[in-house]
Amino acid sequence: MRGLTPRPPLLKERGRKSFPSPLGEGWPKAGVRLLLLALATQALTAAPMKSAPVVVGEAPTEAPAKKLIFLDFYNEANDKNLQYVANSIGDAVHESIKGKYRYDRIASSTWKKYAAQQKWTEKDFFDAVKIREMGRVLGADGVIYGKYVSKEGNLEIQGVIFSVIDGEIVDEQNGQTPTNAQMFETINQVADNLAKKIKDLFVPSDRGALTRSLLFPGWGHHYKQRHGWGNFWMISGGTAVAFTATMGTLFVVMKNQYDTYKPQHYKNDAGGTGLYDQAAAQSEFDRLETQANQYGQLALIGGVVTAGIWLGAMLHAYFIEPDVGNAALPKVAEANPLQFNLGADESALPGLRATFSYTGKF
Repeated sequence: MRGLTPRPPLLKERGRKSFPSPLGEGWPKAGVRLLLLALATQALTAAPMKSAPVVVGEAPTEAPAKKLIFLDFYNEANDKNLQYVANSIGDAVHESIKGKYRYDRIASSTWKKYAAQQKWTEKDFFDAVKIREMGRVLGADGVIYGKYVSKEGNLEIQGVIFSVIDGEIVDEQNGQTPTNAQMFETINQVADNLAKKIKDLFVPSDRGALTRSLLFPGWGHHYKQRHGWGNFWMISGGTAVAFTATMGTLFVVMKNQYDTYKPQHYKNDAGGTGLYDQAAAQSEFDRLETQANQYGQLALIGGVVTAGIWLGAMLHAYFIEPDVGNAALPKVAEANPLQFNLGADESALPGLRATFSYTGKF
């Protein structure tokens, strides 16, 4: 029986090439098309920046009003003669701001019940850690608290505005006065200064927006009530992450196929081995190599784009001005005292009529 003439084995002539880097020669046209498609998809996500059309008959949605707790101030010296000061400062702040901002005041019975259940002592009402935990449980956005102490005929007052969301002090005011009729003026001054700074509790902080955008693009913009930009950055970031993850996964899959691909071999009577179809085997190696290179390059490009989106979202969230339109109460529009009208009236005579009117208060 005549033996088969052995064919020159491909693996001996050219061998299995070591897998090349994704940054190989040139960028494939297919990869460029996919990149352009991804960038175009991200660009189209700018649409949410535009305000949604207002449907007749539907009221515009408002952000939920913030919830505030006005705690009794901690009577550090336990002076019974000054116990009335405990709630007078918080009430004064509430009276100063209730006509300026939209918020709900959590009833004193609610936080007193919580404090009783947690067995709080008097000094716990000046403990920021416990106050924040209480605020979280009761769903509060901010807490106004403080303490006062009488020493040698003087009254020292310390008032604090605390952000439950950020876990930090928004503002702190201090006052000192003799324990006489003059102290009421100081108490009112501390309350007024706190009331002036309360707006910072309604305005999201730049640092809070930066931290949230670091976790995921767009979150910081939603935190600042800039929902249009928040949607844009979230969709852009999500698209970039999905694109990069998909390309990276395909790169790993194709590289694994390249490493594990085994062409069909034959063995002749003389003990030699070779490939049944040398050209087909080499073509398959080239195909796997080319596709893996494409996916690897796109994964690297996607990583760079994702990093750029992340950095851009962080910087933009930090510097963009927050929208506090839902925090302030709407101003009542006053009619202009001087009115001018031009047009037809109920008269049967043809022509236009011009009228002037002035309304004055006496």
